[in-house]
Amino acid sequence: MTTWIVGIITAILTAAGVIVAYLALPQTTPLAQATQQPHTTSSSRPKTRSPDPSSTKSDDAKPLVEMDLQSTDQGGDSWFSYTTGEARVQGKQYSASLIAEASCLDYGANINLLRKYRTFTATVALLDSSGIPEDPIPFAVFVDGKQVRTVSVSLGEDKAIKVDVSGAFRLTITTELRAKGLRCQPEDVSAAWLDPALHR
Repeated sequence: MTTWIVGIITAILTAAGVIVAYLALPQTTPLAQATQQPHTTSSSRPKTRSPDPSSTKSDDAKPLVEMDLQSTDQGGDSWFSYTTGEARVQGKQYSASLIAEASCLDYGANINLLRKYRTFTATVALLDSSGIPEDPIPFAVFVDGKQVRTVSVSLGEDKAIKVDVSGAFRLTITTELRAKGLRCQPEDVSAAWLDPALHR
């Protein structure tokens, strides 16, 4: 009888030990398994690229072809008005150009800056379709009536111009297509201000 009782107690203790051991294990419910997310380390996270400053930088250039170009009498002479349009120079097309295209005439324009701009930029050249001038063609820049820059070009070359116009009220640009002594050029000569623009 005593042996039988000892056996029962032993069986009960064994079962209790199994239950305690099971309860000590970490439990994961089916719902928790479905919603559990894998751990993501900093090295496995997708990297985001910083915006390129150059891609967000706004262009502050104001093309002269979009401004009010007025006739000029710089130096007491009468200057003809430029034609706006496309110009091809050394095989490259410039869509915003001021063109002088009559070899016996001189061209010019006034642009009122109203002290809003700091810099004037442009490239000057003869068009690929131009005749060969007897003399290099001069381009001049005046700021409030004072001549500040003059460059001359021949066929097949171009020159960049950059002028400080800070605080200026008026900009004047001219192109002289006539040869020295007010003679006409021997061939039809076409010249242009390529992409002329003002910058704040």
